[in-house]
Amino acid sequence: MTPQQKQAQAKRYREKHREKRLRHSREYYKKNRESELKRAALYRKKNAEKILQFAKKRYWSDPEKARAKHNQWRAENTQKALSATLRWRRMNPESYRISARKSELKRRHGITLEEYDRMFQEQRGRCQICKNKGAGTSKYYPLDIDHCHLTGKIRGLLCGLCNRGIGQLKDSPAILRAAAAYLEKAR
Repeated sequence: MTPQQKQAQAKRYREKHREKRLRHSREYYKKNRESELKRAALYRKKNAEKILQFAKKRYWSDPEKARAKHNQWRAENTQKALSATLRWRRMNPESYRISARKSELKRRHGITLEEYDRMFQEQRGRCQICKNKGAGTSKYYPLDIDHCHLTGKIRGLLCGLCNRGIGQLKDSPAILRAAAAYLEKAR
């Protein structure tokens, strides 16, 4: 018998006895659950890189399908998903901090972490108004991002006090000049 014939015969056998084999596998797993879990964990530990490469290959073969499946699972298993996320955050605090910085910058201001870092370097880490070193209000980045509330355009990086100060004065140059004149007069 040729190798191709042997493969065809084995395939026919598997298809014919599929239910019986599945039933046997389930029964075996129930009886030996603990040892099977240990065996699977050991396999995952030994072949972590291989498993990761396979998962990446499967994901990139159809990313839309993979994302949809992932989102569906998260919707159906919210508690498991949340606990997995929290466990990852505890185990990877530095990665989480960077990830949180990136997403907050993108969500709130529409800029990347690289753009923020470039602005920070250009200002030498100092507030554009008072020239003090970073003392922003965010736990993710040292200086606040000042932007025009009408246009959304980013003006620069400020310390928390200066950013809140011009915000309280309604971002109005006229009010800021009047406040400066008032302070000068009161000296």
